[in-house]
Amino acid sequence: FTLPVTAAFGTVLSIVGKGAGGWAIAQNASQVIQVGSVGSTAGVGGSVASTNRYDSIDLICTTANTTWTVLGAPQGNLTIV
Repeated sequence: FTLPVTAAFGTVLSIVGKGAGGWAIAQNASQVIQVGSVGSTAGVGGSVASTNRYDSIDLICTTANTTWTVLGAPQGNLTIV
């Protein structure tokens, strides 16, 4: 998955895995994903990925176009780059 280039404050995205393996969320320029106190690397070099088939995550845009924050606790083990 890749975050949308434009997103209004309050936009919500949900990802639920299905099929083999986990999922990965790629970012565009200047974007960051905040998971609690840990943030991904800003821009296209950053990402959040899961490892298991049914892992899930809910994100809300907290700064238009650039910052996404996890709502509640994600299910599964995450790798934050």
